[in-house]
Amino acid sequence: MRVDKEKCVDCGICAKTCKMNVDPHKTPNSNECIRCRECIHVCPMHALSMNIGPGPVQLPEQEVKTAEEA
Repeated sequence: MRVDKEKCVDCGICAKTCKMNVDPHKTPNSNECIRCRECIHVCPMHALSMNIGPGPVQLPEQEVKTAEEA
């Protein structure tokens, strides 16, 4: 979960909506969060977002092989 600090106006709507009593703008990656995304849907400023999945994976340089080496 990500919080855009420039958009967040600290209104507390996300925290009031959370079924797990997490305050997403203070602890966006709390272990208590069940990733229901309700806080994202209710944020009037669109300050919350979430990426699903691991994102881009980059190997360390010593493990990267060129096409000629493969």
